Amino acid sequence: MLGWLARRPGDILSINDHTTANRSLEAGSSKVKRMAARMGISPEETKRMIDDVWARRDEVPGATAQICAGATACGAPILSHDQCSAGDWAEGNRLGITVSEFPMTEDAAAAARAASEPVILGAPNALRGLSHNGALCATAAIGAGLCDVLASDYYYPAPLHAALRLWQTGVLPLADAWALVSTNPARAAKLHDRGKIAPGKRADLLVLDPESREVRAVFVNGRKVLDRV
Repeated sequence: MLGWLARRPGDILSINDHTTANRSLEAGSSKVKRMAARMGISPEETKRMIDDVWARRDEVPGATAQICAGATACGAPILSHDQCSAGDWAEGNRLGITVSEFPMTEDAAAAARAASEPVILGAPNALRGLSHNGALCATAAIGAGLCDVLASDYYYPAPLHAALRLWQTGVLPLADAWALVSTNPARAAKLHDRGKIAPGKRADLLVLDPESREVRAVFVNGRKVLDRV
């Protein structure tokens, strides 16, 4: 992982733990079957891999600290994931984490914001108006000033529609809502050449129909890659 970060400037590192939850799943569960299909192996082999990783869990803190130190040396942004408390945030801060991704509670998000750390929440959460798993509501967090970035979180049309919903429902002015999916994500990822329309920046642009809000054209680095009449 440290080799990847050293060779590929612009990458980010996200620290996740899904093993703790997945270790209790059986090979016949739908989630393990989906994981197996993605990897091209059997559910039984997937279950054995999860068990093998769990058996080595004592190695994780040291490995995580080493990886975070290397990422910090490379200048790569480091994201937390699913922090549940201010204590979780403090532990991540000690490791050098610089961005709070999907904090589960208001306390965790508030701790990050108090330290001027960007907070990422899911655009589907903001579009829906609530979390699908009972975690922090993105719309409420945005209203309270506890969210800087909206991520697609697997539903890729969500950022566009979430930004428009936040504007149309009066949660934020359009410019502030759009910053959640443009300027702020670029800043959090340390991609300083994009994220807003300004001289010297990449011309990554969406052209929306003013009535339907549908995407009519897309420009990537100044080159039109989509044109809908």
